[in-house]
Amino acid sequence: MADLPTPYATKGVSNSPTVVAKPADAWPKAPAGFKVERYAEGLDYPREIKTAPNGDMFVAENHSGEVEVFRGISSDGKPVEKSTFATGLKNNFGIAFYPLGANPKWVYVGNTNSVVRFPYKNGDLKASGHLYRTVKQEIRENLLTRMRAGQERFPGIVGFDQTVLPHVERALIAGHDIILLGERGQGKTRLIRTLGELLDEWTPVVTGCEINDHPYAPVCRQRGR
Repeated sequence: MADLPTPYATKGVSNSPTVVAKPADAWPKAPAGFKVERYAEGLDYPREIKTAPNGDMFVAENHSGEVEVFRGISSDGKPVEKSTFATGLKNNFGIAFYPLGANPKWVYVGNTNSVVRFPYKNGDLKASGHLYRTVKQEIRENLLTRMRAGQERFPGIVGFDQTVLPHVERALIAGHDIILLGERGQGKTRLIRTLGELLDEWTPVVTGCEINDHPYAPVCRQRGR
């Protein structure tokens, strides 16, 4: 160990790829009777390509936070249709259809900080309906939005800006469960009540469900109706 250099004593090495212009005569070679055409270009750091049961190709664009859909191929090798399926994602990279088979009902997208799902039926070119998020995801994302905008996160809570609240923020961002311990009069109940303000203003519910269940992830008895 004594012979090893101290941490950071040597310069770190990076060997990232560099994009260069395509030589004029560089092009994939195809067997006789076939030709290769450029199908799409101008994508923003595309990652996974996933084919839907009907043949549509879903492409995760990592930098723009979007999912693009390409449908069909024309006589000149271009998409017959192109559509943005979803936007507002966070460095998304993975795509999955569920359930497996010919008629999936959901498209799952893996963000860097979460996994979200969109209602889907074969042939959809745009995500429809409300984006389902768990309560923890909803609170986390809305808290981060307030923090970026410099907005007040816990209105009415005074005196804990440098002590309790930073710990609460870190726990919410990490998706941890929270238990507040302390004596009466320390604002625990008021703090818990402010967390409700980090939820979305509205959400769809299952009609007739006694717990106002979410239609995209129901658990109540009404879910099968």
